[in-house]
Amino acid sequence: MNQQPTTKKLTLCMIVRNEEARLADCLESVKDAVDEILIVDTGSTDRTVEIAESFGARIGRFEWNDDFSAARNFAIENATGDWILQIDADEKLHPDSIPHIRGFMENDEIDAVFIAIHNHERTSAGEPRIVVHPYPRLFRRREDIRYQGIVHEFLTNLNATVFTALRIDHYGYDCTPEEQKKRRARNEQLCLRQIQRDPNNAVAHFNLSGVYLGEQNIDAAQRHLERAIDLIDPKDSRYQHFYLMGLHYLAGIYGTKGQADRAVQYCQEAMRIRPDYLDPVFMLGEIQFRAGNFEAAESAFKGYLDLRNHLAQKPAKALFSQSRFNSHDHVHMRLGTLYQSRGDANRAEQHYQEAIRANPNSIGANLQLARLYTQRMDPGKAKEFLATAQRLQQAAEAN
Repeated sequence: MNQQPTTKKLTLCMIVRNEEARLADCLESVKDAVDEILIVDTGSTDRTVEIAESFGARIGRFEWNDDFSAARNFAIENATGDWILQIDADEKLHPDSIPHIRGFMENDEIDAVFIAIHNHERTSAGEPRIVVHPYPRLFRRREDIRYQGIVHEFLTNLNATVFTALRIDHYGYDCTPEEQKKRRARNEQLCLRQIQRDPNNAVAHFNLSGVYLGEQNIDAAQRHLERAIDLIDPKDSRYQHFYLMGLHYLAGIYGTKGQADRAVQYCQEAMRIRPDYLDPVFMLGEIQFRAGNFEAAESAFKGYLDLRNHLAQKPAKALFSQSRFNSHDHVHMRLGTLYQSRGDANRAEQHYQEAIRANPNSIGANLQLARLYTQRMDPGKAKEFLATAQRLQQAAEAN
């Protein structure tokens, strides 16, 4: 465990059950970053506890009660560190992130750090992909900062947060469609159970909508999202972001249904309440782009890039999620397409290059640059980008 001098102590908090296949790799990735490892076991019958103890972990026991927040809060209450790092057994802390964690802990202006969770998953066609989702995994151990929600649990009472390039790789979604369906079924039952106990639980309705979105049951997802936002006072800081996320997801649903005007209204309402909420700005650009309103799309996408740059540099008042924080490669691709369609090859080139800087594995950006240089009668550069696109495609298929 970490031996470097620091004024703050960091505790790793984990809840586990029957994770002998993955736990060692997870703990190996994080052991040099933390001062204390606290493993809360919820009923393992394999070698999970033995493996945890081999890493010097302190073991807590928690009787599983179908409530993820209860287990996570039990871990927090038994930690001794000034800060908590939360990670799961199917995740690994990226080694490049370890040297930078302590600097954030010494910053008295923030109480939570968003870490980029790189979700390794597969498309419906079985192709590998990585989806990045920032999430507050590093936070102060304070009596009022606790998890809420029996599933898809979230931290409450965060004041100032900061978005970072710290990285955790998550492999739990890289599984078969059958396993994904089984996980959604579990979450559906937990949400339905919570709604049965408390029909006016807005967060449970919101989480259930996520299950139905995963099942492509759009109408059911829409019903529960609309129920969630009906139940939430948008001025209530505890639940405001669920209201905002509900507006964002409803915008996506109405956009999918071809009701662009209503989708735009949902985006604009979310942006009015929280101008620093990035997701509806991205969604607004997408809706306008798909509707053929290219000037409005350009304006929204530029606004996205400006806001993202601001969020990357300064702590923000806490938000539960900024799921589109790492979608800037896609935005640059859209802007490149817009400028290329207008015959502005120079600006198109700039945005395709920015897309590659944001995502070096972007096959699309390399292909677009190959086409652009072909049109410019520059076969050398065209061949270079085409070769890169082919290499990336082959690597994706091999994985």
